[in-house]
Amino acid sequence: MAEPIKKRLIRMALLTSPILAVYNTLPLLLFMHAYISTNPDAQGALQKYPFALFFVTINIFVQWLINICIRDKFKPTLRYAISYGIVLGIMALLSNFMPRPEHSPINIGFLRFYPYLGVIANNTFILLIINRIKTEAERTSLRLQKNELELSNLIVKHEQLKQQIHPHFLFNCLSNLRALIRIDADRAVTYSEKLSHFLRISLQSSDQNKATLSDELNFLRLYFDLQKVRFGEAIEMHLNIPESLLNSTYLPIFSLQILAENAMKHNQFSPKKPLSIKISVKDEYITIQNNVLLSAEESSGTGIGLKNLKERFALLNQPEPIFILNEKQFTAQLKLIK
Repeated sequence: MAEPIKKRLIRMALLTSPILAVYNTLPLLLFMHAYISTNPDAQGALQKYPFALFFVTINIFVQWLINICIRDKFKPTLRYAISYGIVLGIMALLSNFMPRPEHSPINIGFLRFYPYLGVIANNTFILLIINRIKTEAERTSLRLQKNELELSNLIVKHEQLKQQIHPHFLFNCLSNLRALIRIDADRAVTYSEKLSHFLRISLQSSDQNKATLSDELNFLRLYFDLQKVRFGEAIEMHLNIPESLLNSTYLPIFSLQILAENAMKHNQFSPKKPLSIKISVKDEYITIQNNVLLSAEESSGTGIGLKNLKERFALLNQPEPIFILNEKQFTAQLKLIK
């Protein structure tokens, strides 16, 4: 953080030194014009104004460099004392060792103290600017650290939520596989092969927080093919998705799979009373509907899947999913992410 501040302060020094020099010497220039009108012999002092302007600019820039060098080395009170001591000491040395023009206005009365007052004013301005820039930089650094921490927390939260999905999904799949082994060994082999394929594909994408609608539908089809091995004609799926949305909209990854899994878990279906899942899009929302065929296991559900979806949409700053359950159907509406 220190190096960017140093560069910014040096740029400020280069910019303000000539401006402060003009501001410091302008009153003297006006005084000299008035003084020359009554003292023509002082005309030579006016001709040396450009040199005086250059000298004051260099002096102010040196003040800047001194304060930049000691800005982080001492506590504020001691730093201020050292800063004023150094710049006033330099001015005292210059006043003693550099001859002034005979008719210089700073040789007249109270104007003898004008250089010292100018040094104090300039140094005060420089210290204020340095403190302001340091404070802004510290606040920016704190905001960046806060944002990085919040982002890290969000990433961790995302990973925790995604990790909830797979154990929940695997538990259900292994339960299904165990049931198939008892009923039909051949179907159990097919199921295990499709499960392996599904897991390979899902693991390749597990580092993503969201997926295109096209990828989400592919995950859903793989999952549905897997479940077809067990349930056969007892489950069916109908898609009505505009192609224009497939690669231009996104969903939190595995969203559709979670909803399909939820429908299969909480309903009792058969080839005579199949579970029908319908997916369509309307008004920037994707709608997933299934008929309700109440399952004896319904009350044992933990609600992990739907809660997980809500939390992941919230982490992506998206509207919360809408879930509607009545006697005939369950409807989920998810906002498509552009």
